[in-house]
Amino acid sequence: DANPIVVEALRQRLFKELPSIEITTHCFAAVSEEKELELNITSNIKSSSLLELSKHKTDYPSITHVGKLKVQGKRIDDVLSTEEMKDINCMVLDVQCGEYDALIGCGDLLDQIDVIISEVTFYELYKGCCLIEHLDTMLLSKGFRRLDTLSNGRGWGDALYIRKDIF
Repeated sequence: DANPIVVEALRQRLFKELPSIEITTHCFAAVSEEKELELNITSNIKSSSLLELSKHKTDYPSITHVGKLKVQGKRIDDVLSTEEMKDINCMVLDVQCGEYDALIGCGDLLDQIDVIISEVTFYELYKGCCLIEHLDTMLLSKGFRRLDTLSNGRGWGDALYIRKDIF
């Protein structure tokens, strides 16, 4: 996550719940090129995004924009080395409509991934957000196909992508 408050809360919870497991946390916005960005903070911290609210405002009127936070945008392949990722073949993404850009920022690390579970959007909840069909096209070009999709019926859901040569 790009919000240091969220990362610290997650880190504390993980260390409390899983004390015997070595866990590393990173605080950054997963993007395709390193740069300083502004995170749009919302009244529901889980809806904060690099993108501004669009139809999200009418679909979820109780969630409002409350401020901005300067954050560092980094490529995943600059933060996680191939060595750190050598035994990992599954990726889970939930970056509030920034999944496409985050995947581009994986670079060659994506070659070792077999399964991707990603939050997806079906219409423009955030201004300029990546829609599911754009994610499908990009991941198809990287050797993945969408196997399943769960929708909450309110503009977003989760999709399961599997490397085509596996399934």
